[in-house]
Amino acid sequence: MNLYSISHTITTNSSQNVAEFSPNGYLASDLVSFDQGVGLPNPNPITSVGSFVSSPPNVECTLDIQMITSIGQNGQNFYYTVNGWILDFAQELLTSNNPPLVNSVSWSADERTEGYTYNSRTDSEFQKVGLMGISILAASGDDGAVGASRCSGNLFEFNPGYPATSPYVTSVGATMLVGNPQTSKTIAPVCGQFGHTCAVSGTEDPADENLGGYATGGGFSVYEIRPSYQDSVVTEYLNDNSIPKPSSSYFNSSNRGFPDVAANGYNILIYRGGRWEEVGGTSAATPIWGGIYALINDVLISNNKSPIGFANPLLYQLFSSESNLFTNIGDLTTNNDDGCPYGYTSNPNGWDPVTGLGTPNVNNILTYISSNLNLFP
Repeated sequence: MNLYSISHTITTNSSQNVAEFSPNGYLASDLVSFDQGVGLPNPNPITSVGSFVSSPPNVECTLDIQMITSIGQNGQNFYYTVNGWILDFAQELLTSNNPPLVNSVSWSADERTEGYTYNSRTDSEFQKVGLMGISILAASGDDGAVGASRCSGNLFEFNPGYPATSPYVTSVGATMLVGNPQTSKTIAPVCGQFGHTCAVSGTEDPADENLGGYATGGGFSVYEIRPSYQDSVVTEYLNDNSIPKPSSSYFNSSNRGFPDVAANGYNILIYRGGRWEEVGGTSAATPIWGGIYALINDVLISNNKSPIGFANPLLYQLFSSESNLFTNIGDLTTNNDDGCPYGYTSNPNGWDPVTGLGTPNVNNILTYISSNLNLFP
């Protein structure tokens, strides 16, 4: 909350959801203990769509629901257990009588796994969802630019993940605190317990294999053409000769670049199965941004505006409008090569295929939106 200047609490029917593709879910008692430990009131009741087995609680499912509800405080909460894959989820949203406005997806597959036809079909559903005022966010992956190949001699040097490469979702990368962040043992009850100390501010770099055990995903899509909303920032990155880049034969620079944004995804505390544990990944960063979207929607709805829906054009507009809305991440020494000979280097001055536009200053973003309501329908 402190790291990204989050102080807003939802007062409208702004809703948020995590989509899970596992039959194992989370324990309600863990969520209660988590909120007590981090000093937050328990969230509104969670509407479950689909069934899951709560015990033993799944790490991913627990992480997702605890992150999104703690950021989008007092929001209307949903939890979808999807029988199938991402196309099935998009179609569920389209046929729902009360679909959640914000949907966080921490799951991913290699873009080539289902192939162009499946992904294109899913993109069509994503476009319909966006027109309904519904937002979808997707994790960029935890295997760096190389994806699942992990330098194993796979046929392809880069294996970008889907749905993160879809132009119709917000792709989220991960950062980690480096150096000597400012910490507190009193900001929440769990801080100082069991050896935990909570960071409240500090410098972030891209999540890195050598320091954090995984590298944030990012790069360029195999199939998806670059959308117009990111033309300017991606072209600037490609034309900056001071930034080392992989061989042009490894990626199609005319295609969709990802991620769009990033958030901390390292040393994240969750409460699972009756105890605290540290986890991480873009799976943590994505529901954090999901909660932020719910906060943005709250500001819009409270001013009789429509929810953001397909949010990427707004993100890039915000980035170009005010310098204090995002924090640039990394420099020419940071990358997402995941310990492989190839990857992408950070851009010290703008978007890059490592952490996108950077991390948010949420209070500044909400203030900007409140001051520019004429930009919204």
